[in-house]
Amino acid sequence: MPSILIYFLDANRTFRQIVVRVLRQAFSAEITLLGAGDTWPIPVCSSSVPDVVLIGIGAEGLVNPQLLTSIHVALPGVPILVLGHLDDAVYRVAALKAGASAFLSKDSLAVNLVPTLRQITSTQQGVV
Repeated sequence: MPSILIYFLDANRTFRQIVVRVLRQAFSAEITLLGAGDTWPIPVCSSSVPDVVLIGIGAEGLVNPQLLTSIHVALPGVPILVLGHLDDAVYRVAALKAGASAFLSKDSLAVNLVPTLRQITSTQQGVV
């Protein structure tokens, strides 16, 4: 299967560094990290368009709808996967209502990240 190109956005520098390290070490055969940062737009060196944008939200569980709208405008058709602190239905519903394609709790990344990425990127391309 082809590598999934991603941007990763998270305000928590420590968490962002951990996830970047995990993405590069554990998932490098399946994922290519094009850029990571704490603000949008993410400064990137690559001219490649990502297949998906990952956004981490903190313990407050809030999703900024304006941020998701801004990403959708800049990258039309690119799905957004929100990574939440807690796996709670309220956070999941808020993320989906704000425009996310999917929601995962941060503690489920090791098991669910790649399958979820494959699902939302294939769905965006019209494959079910």
